[in-house]
Amino acid sequence: MLLPAADIRMVLLGRARYPNAIFSAIMHSCRQQISPRLQRKGPSVVLSHVAEWLAKQDVRLLVLDEVQHASPESLFHAMLLIDACESEHRHRLGLVLLGTPEARRTVEETSQLGQRVPVLLAVPLLEAEEIHQLLQRHESSATLLRRLGVRKREHLLEDIVARSVGSIRRLERMRARAERLALEADEALSEEHWYIALELQAD
Repeated sequence: MLLPAADIRMVLLGRARYPNAIFSAIMHSCRQQISPRLQRKGPSVVLSHVAEWLAKQDVRLLVLDEVQHASPESLFHAMLLIDACESEHRHRLGLVLLGTPEARRTVEETSQLGQRVPVLLAVPLLEAEEIHQLLQRHESSATLLRRLGVRKREHLLEDIVARSVGSIRRLERMRARAERLALEADEALSEEHWYIALELQAD
């Protein structure tokens, strides 16, 4: 069964290390805020408040992105939130976790959550040819690759593959940075812009 978009909330976790941080991220995705006064009452009170709000809004699915950045404690409280929706409000709320391969370890380290997520699907990392094909979709990068000689093109692609470690998110971050550098300099995208972006990514 397909859920309407209104029943789904996409939550970008970022650096959610503490329970209240993950609750704030969830409410922010719903364009709501948790007052400082409520946060001072502790995670259990905030949890009940968020569970009640999600049940009233009939939110059916939470999609938590960048799980690799969250702490096991935060994910454990996300699981408690699911339980609270059902036990306190008779509202069934699904949970989907998204993240890089490092997220698997975070989930496994979270008490009880590892046993309650029966299937973890890891998206395979990009191969060199796939990275080349993705860059061809962007006019400035495609133009640069066509303009470079065979040897320079191969070297640049090798470095891009190495720095991206097969992650499409890293690849897109580096590409956007290289293109922004070219735009700020009012120049056509060059291999120098790409190499600066690669060095910044390495940091």
